[in-house]
Amino acid sequence: FDDLELDLGLQFNTVKDAYSAKEREIGLFTNASYTLNEGAVLDLGLDAFLTKRTDSASISRNYFSFTPTYKKHGDKLSIDAGARVVYENDTLSERSNIHVYPQVNVEYALTKHISPYLGLTGDMIRNTYGSLVRQNQFLSSDVVLLNSNKAIEFYGGVKGNLNSKLG
Repeated sequence: FDDLELDLGLQFNTVKDAYSAKEREIGLFTNASYTLNEGAVLDLGLDAFLTKRTDSASISRNYFSFTPTYKKHGDKLSIDAGARVVYENDTLSERSNIHVYPQVNVEYALTKHISPYLGLTGDMIRNTYGSLVRQNQFLSSDVVLLNSNKAIEFYGGVKGNLNSKLG
């Protein structure tokens, strides 16, 4: 098992206002990395969040994500390729409960100090009463909650050192 690395995390959050709104959440997140050979790694991420919100009604909001990723890092070329599969049960939404998002990043070292990169990703951003209250403490207690669907994001850029003595 020398080639296996495992990270586990557990969190518990609770939020209550001066009126009738309260939210309890328990989350488990884990990531396993297995080194296949030199420069090649298989990552498996799993997140599970069970949220219970109570105000004028009681709503259970669950979120599960699974993210397998293959990573190949060579002398000049690095490729991360995978997908994120998300299940969420926002019952107020008309959209599907299962979502699949690409997780791709490619980087090429042109020189020792300059590496352009490109990527394609997406995600379902969890929104809870607690996360929204942290952004706006004057939020109404009976607010409608939906997760944010970041369907696709394309990015690119250049990494580099301006001066080899700085980096």
